[in-house]
Amino acid sequence: MRLHISATAALAVGVLASGGATAQGISTEAEARAALFPAKGVRVVVFNLPGLSDTVKAAIGEQFRGQKYYGAFAVSLTGSKIAGAQASANHHSIGAAEQAALAACNASRTAGAAECRIAAHILPPGYEARALTLSADATAGFNNSYVGAGSPKALAISPSTGEWSIAKGQGAGAAATTSCSGAARSQGASDCRVVVGD
Repeated sequence: MRLHISATAALAVGVLASGGATAQGISTEAEARAALFPAKGVRVVVFNLPGLSDTVKAAIGEQFRGQKYYGAFAVSLTGSKIAGAQASANHHSIGAAEQAALAACNASRTAGAAECRIAAHILPPGYEARALTLSADATAGFNNSYVGAGSPKALAISPSTGEWSIAKGQGAGAAATTSCSGAARSQGASDCRVVVGD
């Protein structure tokens, strides 16, 4: 049996209008349960970039409370003028979220404007560096569909896109990777790999 759930999309953010598992090996269910954060809740950390007023920083913090970890918000600032702003959410690591937000922001910023910089992180509550990290959606999928299911089973992720897939039964690792790859390919990625397997 195979379960595929698409996980992420870059979120375009107007002028404030409003990857991944790092372990070299494959974690077991017990190891993943110990490493992962709760699937719900976020902590938004807004950075003190020159040009961002306290009012704007408060607005950023409020805006991203409803997004899913791991996420990042990037802005292009010239003085206090915002020439571009993009966010990403629901990635498997803060590094992947930063890369996605910066790429989208730099692609959309006004010609000649300053390079984009990270202005905020969207993290799970109690975040600390761990060997295995998954997006909020993948964590929920792990809790709901993987935990307690019989072996063999596998969870594969695309670190660069946030896509993921769970497969169960014979050939679970290959099936999870294939399913994840199909979704990641539509975003130009081919980096799906199994990160949890039993």
